[in-house]
Order: sequence, then C-alpha cells, then structure tokens
Amino acid sequence: MTKELKPFKDILGLPPEKRLEAVLNSSNPAALVRSMPEEEVWLTIKKLGPHDALAILANTSVEQVQYILDIEFWKKDRFIPEQSLTWLSHLKDCGEEKVLEWVHETDADSVILALKDFIHVKKKETSDDNPLEHDWPYHLAPQTMDGSYYYQALSERADEVVRPIFEIIAKNDHAFFMKLCNAMMAEIRSNLEEAAFTWRTKRLSEKGFVSIEEALEVYRYLNDRQMSSLPKRQTLSLEETEKAALYPLALGGEEYPVLMLALGSLKNDEVAEDVAKEIATLANKVIMADGRAITPETITACLKKVMAYVNIGLEHLSGADIHKAGDVLRERWTMNLFQIGFSLVSRLRQHAKKFLTSGWPAELGGDLTLLEPSLASKINALLRRRPLYFSGEFEEPAYRDFKSVDEAREVNIAIEKAEFIGDMIKGVFKVRLSELKSLVAERENMTFSTILLTAWAKGVVSGNYKFAPLTEEELKLAVKKVFGKENKGSSIRAFKMDSPVKFHKWLLEHQLGISKEEEKLLKGFLDECFNGFIEEFSELLGKKDLDRRFIQSVWVVPSAD
Repeated sequence: MTKELKPFKDILGLPPEKRLEAVLNSSNPAALVRSMPEEEVWLTIKKLGPHDALAILANTSVEQVQYILDIEFWKKDRFIPEQSLTWLSHLKDCGEEKVLEWVHETDADSVILALKDFIHVKKKETSDDNPLEHDWPYHLAPQTMDGSYYYQALSERADEVVRPIFEIIAKNDHAFFMKLCNAMMAEIRSNLEEAAFTWRTKRLSEKGFVSIEEALEVYRYLNDRQMSSLPKRQTLSLEETEKAALYPLALGGEEYPVLMLALGSLKNDEVAEDVAKEIATLANKVIMADGRAITPETITACLKKVMAYVNIGLEHLSGADIHKAGDVLRERWTMNLFQIGFSLVSRLRQHAKKFLTSGWPAELGGDLTLLEPSLASKINALLRRRPLYFSGEFEEPAYRDFKSVDEAREVNIAIEKAEFIGDMIKGVFKVRLSELKSLVAERENMTFSTILLTAWAKGVVSGNYKFAPLTEEELKLAVKKVFGKENKGSSIRAFKMDSPVKFHKWLLEHQLGISKEEEKLLKGFLDECFNGFIEEFSELLGKKDLDRRFIQSVWVVPSAD
C-alpha cells in the first residue's frame, strides 16, 4: 500500500515522476498539488510534459494555473499565439470546471487576447440580418449558440481547441460570453496585448519577475564600507507570504559547499525556507536583468548563478567558517550576499580592465594572444559584461559563473601572472611587444612561452640568451646538449636540469628589485615552459628527423643552404 503523503514538504522532496505518482495515489490530490508553490508546479509539469502531467494540471489552484499561463503564453514582452493554443488545449483537457476557473478568475484582457487570434466573431445587427451569408475569413461553417453572436474558428486546430472553450463559456455564463464577443469585435489587438502584459507584469513581479530597472538592483556594486554596514534580516512569516519554493536547495551539493552546509546548520526551518524563497526570487530577478526568456533551463542556470554568488558572499563574510556562515545566513539578506559575491568578482574585472588599458596589452590594442591560451581565456572570460570563470578547455561547461573565493583568488593570480610575464619579457630582452608581434607574425601560435624557450635554447648553443629564431641546426645542437644519451635498451633520454637552473638564475639577475611574489610567478612560469618543452621533445626524439613545422615550444626557421 502506498504511503499517503502529507502536503507540501513531503511531495517537494520527490523527483517529478514520483510527485505524479503521489498525486495519482492520493485520496485528496487537489490538496496535495495546491500545497506546492506555483514555481514547483510549473517546473514539475514542464519536466514531465503537460500530457503526462495532466493529473497535476487538473488539480491546480487558480493561482497556479495563472502562473503557468503567465509564463507559457509569453516570450519576454511578446504574446505567442501558438503557445497559448497549446496550453488552452491542455486546459480544455482538464474539463469545463478548469476552463471556467481560468475565465472567471484571470483578467478579462488576457482571456480576450488568448481567444482573439483564433475566433472571428460577428453580431446579428437586425432581424433581417443573416450573418451566415456574410463573408467569413476561413472555410469552416460559422456557429452560433444564441442566434445573436456568430463565430468561426480560424484554423482546424482552433476549431478543435478554442471553439469548444468558447462554447463552454457561452453555455455556462452567457452574460460574460456577450461581453467577450463584443470585446473581441471591438478591441484592437495591440491594445489588448499591452493591457494583458501589464496584468501579467503585476502578477509576476511578486515572484521576482520585475521590471528591468528594478531587476538590475541585484547587480548593484558594494564597496567595503557598504559591505560592512548591510541591514540585518527580519524573519519572514511564511503564514503571511506564499509557500517557499524549495527547488533551489536541490541544486546545491558539493558545488556550493559553504552555502549548503550553512543552510544545513540552520535549526529554524522558517529561516531555511525564507532563504530558499529569496534565492528563487533572486533567480527570477537575474533572468529579467539578463534579458533572458523564462524557461526551465534559464531558471536552472540563473539559480546556479545566484547560489554561486551567494556562496562567495558567505565565504567572504565568514572566512569560510561553516559555523560563522550559518550565523551570517541567518542574519543577512540573501540579495545582499549575492551583491557582495558579484561585487568581489566585479573588482577582479576592474583589475583585468586596468591591466588591459594600462599594462603591456595596451601596446597591442588589448590583444592577449601572446599569453598561453588557457591564461588568456581566464582573463577574457572575466572581461565579459557579466564576468565568467574559465574552468578549462576540456571541462563542461568551460565557461561558468564563479563559485568560490578560491576561484576569484586564482583568477587574480592569473592577472598578476600575465602582467608579470609580459613586463619581464619586455624588460629582460629589451623588446617592444608591438615590434615583437610583427616580427613573429609569420609564425602561428607564438606565445611568451615560445619566446622564453627560444631565448633559452639560443643561449644553450651560443652562450648568449637572446630572442631570435633558431635554425634547424641550432635546434639539433640544443637538443643534443640538454638531453642525455639513450639508456641501454631504452629510447628514453633524460633531460638535464642544470641548463634551466642556470637560465632561471640569469633571469633573476636581470630583474633588479624583483619581489618574492614575482619570484614565485617566475618559477611557476618557467616550470610550465620547460614541462611543455620536455613533453614535446620526449615524443619527438624517437623520430629520425625533427620536422620544424610540427614544433610548437620553440621558434625554428630553415637552416641557410
């Protein structure tokens, strides 16, 4: 025997398929469905598919149906007739009572707009008038329920879906039917759409789908003083507000550890539910601020974005101490935590922009192609209007929102590293990057790593570290000097580390006043360069000839004949 679920929390803990099963097995399915927040009902129906979720749709409240249709009938500020036809069909399949609930409880402008594109109406003006003899826009026979108003469906599909709805209204509420007919004949569609959109906007604003101006408040920048003087939370009374949507809590897991552990530490369930509701509302505001359509996919993406920035804000205020994070979450508004997280990332973006306009990239018009691709990608991702974190070429997704303070630190170090490398190359080798860029234009994929390794290899064969292309003969000589002889019975040749050590020392000697942090950056960059060189040539050494066309780590040109 299936266990009877208690409303609200029990059902929200289930995946969509199990929610449907619970509704089908419930002795009071309407109470179970209506205990769910509107957002949860809509997402459940979308994930199951409206046809499969008809038992849920049929048991919805007026408010739940209105929320669903407010989302589904529109794409941003445009009414989509094809969408309305699809959802009117689902509504009709739920029965006359559901149709009449919607007709009587929603605003008249939305009802008229939903029907106007599919039904053409004419009124019998006099006793001698016969509307059946009039010209009609479609080939289907006009119908009448009262001999006064005649109507024709404007497509076969509309005849299947909208005409029956029209007749349900006429049969059950003739007074409203007459008002509806008169309005459909008289109202201009653009005026109807504007009025219906105003009603929709008002309803959805309560869920966070606010005007673009209000939505952009989520991205308000906070300085340190503002961060330290944020208002304290006042606990909401869930009895006075709508039920909290709990779907944000299902997206957490290890992706947002501080936030999820802080939520788990809250003893007061009401505060946890308040936070969930605030996160859901914030996600809706982000959708509007980012100018995105309202779909399950965009809601999921924006929920992740909200949770990521809230996680960063929590880490920043609590020092990633879970006990302190719980207190911060209990005391601070979620929107302010989001703003803190976004502000910290925005500071990084400003750092990157200053580097681009005032650092060595300014010589190249902001071009970062001399950096290693992964390093350039990290900085370019940060420079987007809504900054992103580059997690790696082979990661999925490669570009996403920042999730933690550690990721912000990592990218800050990447900017400092990029700044240092370019300045070091310029200073040590006395080159102008603009000249360098034009000099190596014939060589694809030239990077600072290539420049540094080429200068090192030049020094190996000539004793003078300078940047100039290697000839094929110079490359062979350099390889012979830095790789040991083959071991007996093996083609593996050990790389001699004394040469990179000597080069490292030379670089330090040519950078007066280099700081400890810069020394770390130099050491890390050299390690990356030589690891790439060793990896490439360990594979090439087994081949009879070194083909310069396939060599990436150093710049090689043909030897003179």
